Amino acid sequence: MKKSERLNKELIYLSYRDQFHLKELEDEFNISERTALRDIANLEQIGLNFYVEKGRYGAYHLTKNKLWVPINFNLEEINAIFFALKALNKMTTTPFSNAYQQISHKLMKSLPKNRQDDIKTQQKVVSYHQQPTLHNVKYFKLLIKAASENIVLKMISEQYFKNAELVQVRDVFYQQGNWFSNLYNLDQKKWLITRCDQISFCEITDKSKHELDALYSHFYQKCYSIPYSCELTKLGKEKASLNLYPTMKIEEKNDNIFLTGACNPSELDYLVDYIIGLGAEAKIIYPEKLKSRYIQKIKKILSKY
Repeated sequence: MKKSERLNKELIYLSYRDQFHLKELEDEFNISERTALRDIANLEQIGLNFYVEKGRYGAYHLTKNKLWVPINFNLEEINAIFFALKALNKMTTTPFSNAYQQISHKLMKSLPKNRQDDIKTQQKVVSYHQQPTLHNVKYFKLLIKAASENIVLKMISEQYFKNAELVQVRDVFYQQGNWFSNLYNLDQKKWLITRCDQISFCEITDKSKHELDALYSHFYQKCYSIPYSCELTKLGKEKASLNLYPTMKIEEKNDNIFLTGACNPSELDYLVDYIIGLGAEAKIIYPEKLKSRYIQKIKKILSKY
């Protein structure tokens, strides 16, 4: 392991501890006492704060006057950060949208001039043409908080209910230019997938909450009652992978590729539109009901010509 890499790992290992002994560092990183002492001196120089308790059982006690300690990145890691920031900039709506440019600016200023020139040159020859966010999400931070802390919200969704109702947020996901959320509506006692930009009112309540994982598992088994399978070409696999919904998966068996999953009866027409979008790269294997709806839709399209 390179010294710079070892120092970074030692920083992460030590920065959330109250104290440590020299032997712990030796054992954790398989280094000699002499190397451990040199590393501790280097770590102090780059921001690790501590004082030494002398004596036979003395230890290095870390002081918590800094939330973060500096981390050294190599050129490949720095490139990866800037590439990620550039890609995230296309996704204009996230809780941290305004911070991306600031992060990029701070990182750039912290680099030597020759590194800055390398990064700028590479950034000029790379571009991203993915689907940007189509709509602003007003309550993004609140939705993330509710999902991570299992908080009950009072919400109005223009998509489903015009009056404020109690909901819990299971997760938030990004698909084809829009942010969506899996919600459990406590008033209607049912699950909904709502577009986050369609939420026009949202606030925290102190209402009692449910354990969502068990509820969702029961809902999925009961309501997603129509299993389906479509055979895909290699190109079909690529196309489906670009727009794969949480209830779908791609499987490979005996050199054949399949798109499989289960859908709610009310979603059959939506699934038909999805498969039509794959064109000649997908062939429905089952169920017959899905094949029938697919053929009907194709005939309807052909009738326009």
